[in-house]
Amino acid sequence: MTAALLLLGALSTAVTVVMGLFLSHEEGYTADGALFWHKWGGALVLWSASACYWLRNAGMAWWPRAVSLMMVITLMATGHFGAVITHGENFVLAPVTPAYQAPKVPLDQAQIFAHVVRPILEEKCVSCHNPSKAKGDYR
Repeated sequence: MTAALLLLGALSTAVTVVMGLFLSHEEGYTADGALFWHKWGGALVLWSASACYWLRNAGMAWWPRAVSLMMVITLMATGHFGAVITHGENFVLAPVTPAYQAPKVPLDQAQIFAHVVRPILEEKCVSCHNPSKAKGDYR
């Protein structure tokens, strides 16, 4: 049963990595920074999942455990970089630290776009539609 679960995990990891590589070639992603580490982290998770499957009956009992620990740590880091790609750099603290503070102006001097619309766009849209990730050409 354990061998079947390890094989299923390795195969699903392979499918996920291949689909992620196809997705990374869409427009709007840059090849540096978080995407680079996310791609290589996914490949490392695939290699370590495969190693866990192939080394499950190895004579050294510590070897599969070490590879499993490395895979869990790599999976957490890779997931973090994926979240940075999807949600932006400050996605963890963004709900408690607003990135853009709208200037306080009297109502009679307020401009519609600069003082009303732009703060909403900065708060709700810029985390996903920014220069490092311009999906659909929306920046």
